[in-house]
Amino acid sequence: MIRYVAYVLMFAVMAAVIYVWGLKKAQNQSVELAGRLYAKCEKLVCKKLKEKEFLQKSEIEKVIANVQVGQFFSKNKLAVTNPKQFINVFLEYEIKKDVLEERMEKGKKVYCLKKK
Repeated sequence: MIRYVAYVLMFAVMAAVIYVWGLKKAQNQSVELAGRLYAKCEKLVCKKLKEKEFLQKSEIEKVIANVQVGQFFSKNKLAVTNPKQFINVFLEYEIKKDVLEERMEKGKKVYCLKKK
């Protein structure tokens, strides 16, 4: 009889652990998705900047338009649906992170990879 009580208690503890883990994942999901979106956009922009020396803001908008990220265990996704709104925040983030630098070329503001 004590054996069965121990099994039931172990099952209850495992269920509680899984529930707390899922709850924690759900709370952090938006932050994690935002980080993944920035990383994916950064990867695409860096790839394009390796082909070309520099890009204008409008060219970067085209590169990151419709970029989408998600998690394998969730239906929720995060995407760039309005690149004109997202581009300013993204460029500011990348410049602070020392990935991109802003400079003037032929009177126009352009972005290039930061030399390390």
